[in-house]
Amino acid sequence: MKLAASAVRPISSRPPATKTMAIPRPEGSARASRPAALLQAVLEEAERASRAVDRLARYAELAVRVGTNVQPGQTLFVLGEPEHAPLLRALVEAGWLAGAGDVQCLYHDEHVRRLHAIHAPEELLDRTPGWRETAALAAAGAALVFVIGDSDPALFHDVDGSRASRAEPRRQREIAADLTARQATAWTVIACPTEGW
Repeated sequence: MKLAASAVRPISSRPPATKTMAIPRPEGSARASRPAALLQAVLEEAERASRAVDRLARYAELAVRVGTNVQPGQTLFVLGEPEHAPLLRALVEAGWLAGAGDVQCLYHDEHVRRLHAIHAPEELLDRTPGWRETAALAAAGAALVFVIGDSDPALFHDVDGSRASRAEPRRQREIAADLTARQATAWTVIACPTEGW
């Protein structure tokens, strides 16, 4: 039997290119379950994040409504470090929702205070600028939420202890102590965990 020359091909030549199609995999296969597992993981993480936000909002509401018992129309001051920002924002929202007349969020940065303790001249260590004294006096009749939680507990380890302890506005501390002693403010202190804490 004789074969046509066109039907014979050398062994080393490749077959002609053909279009390939993806073969659907059965539902139980490992490849089919990867996207489903990924989607499940994403949904679970979204649920955890949602619960965390809900807990944060409830914690903030507890601090504002119970801790300070903010009254309709009363000014609310919220104070904390930049690392506390998510909680501070939740407190601000809780204040508005509780009917506060005004809500002010004030940040204090311990890294800046450390630099002040290291570099400020002796006579400026515990100074209180006029605007801070005015702000402290404005807290009379207001509600205050102080958020604590060191972002870096060892931040002042290399700073002279006497300078570090004085590197805060003295007059502002005196005003705050007086307002507290006279019960002229409604205040509470709450904790906020941080990476360094």
